[in-house]
Amino acid sequence: SFEDKGEITYTDSVATDDGGYIKIGYFSKTVTFDADKTENGEELVLTSEQNTAVPDGVIIKFNSNNKIGWAKIYSGIDTASNYDWLHSITKLKDGSYLIEDDNDIYDFLGINRVDDEK
Repeated sequence: SFEDKGEITYTDSVATDDGGYIKIGYFSKTVTFDADKTENGEELVLTSEQNTAVPDGVIIKFNSNNKIGWAKIYSGIDTASNYDWLHSITKLKDGSYLIEDDNDIYDFLGINRVDDEK
């Protein structure tokens, strides 16, 4: 289930080798996940770095029990619009991931632009 109490708009997901999955999307302001939704049993609070109505991108790793292992916020990667809407995630043969926003494609670990062409 992809249900949570947050205000994240999820745009894509991909299965991971450990039986879990990664979900990507975008959000504004603050989103809170209750402690029972996380691996470590602690509440998780995500705060948009822009903290405005302008969305930041978010990547969330869930384990095989649908618990959040980690989350990472991406702000300011789309310098053309400041709208960091992460749209798609693709797992590559080498086990790495590519993430696409409105304008570019980024590698998973560093969110470095990989290709200016869609």
